[in-house]
Amino acid sequence: PRRLTHKQFMDRFTDLEMQAVLTLVAQSTAMRTWWTRFEKAQHVNLTDYATQAGVQTLEIAGVLAEGRAAEVLAP
Repeated sequence: PRRLTHKQFMDRFTDLEMQAVLTLVAQSTAMRTWWTRFEKAQHVNLTDYATQAGVQTLEIAGVLAEGRAAEVLAP
């Protein structure tokens, strides 16, 4: 599916990845802004530019291993 609940989306990350995401969100204003928008959304659309950019940023920041962004965003 391209449209997920927040839980379905978050379940795509391992526990360690989620811990790293939350740490980055606490340290980065840009990531905190992205995360706040994510939390306020009614659903998560995997084809939405903001979703894709945020997940790819997590990989670039080293929160996700190389190739994980594509796995997280896969339908």
